[in-house]
Amino acid sequence: MTLFGIQITSPFITRKSPKNARRLSPSEKSIQTLVKVPPGSQAVVIGFLAGMPAVRYAHLRAYGLAPGSQVYVVQHAPVTVIRIEHLELALEGGLAQEIQVTFAE
Repeated sequence: MTLFGIQITSPFITRKSPKNARRLSPSEKSIQTLVKVPPGSQAVVIGFLAGMPAVRYAHLRAYGLAPGSQVYVVQHAPVTVIRIEHLELALEGGLAQEIQVTFAE
């Protein structure tokens, strides 16, 4: 894409997946919480643990974090950072433990 005569390869900042991202065995590809997904992996949101306040659930949905959405885990320390489409979202550890996911193929 060219903008004002300058060649732009991508309008979004992309991060490469870490070289040390490990492969998961088939037994690990079940329903987990978000904190169990290793950085550099993708997962699909299945749902949320019972007891999550409706206001918190509404906030997460506003950012695109809803059942069926695909997320990419960027990091877990000091906070869990996920990418949903072109949005990066930082989540506290307790909140990341309330999100149920399954690993994307």
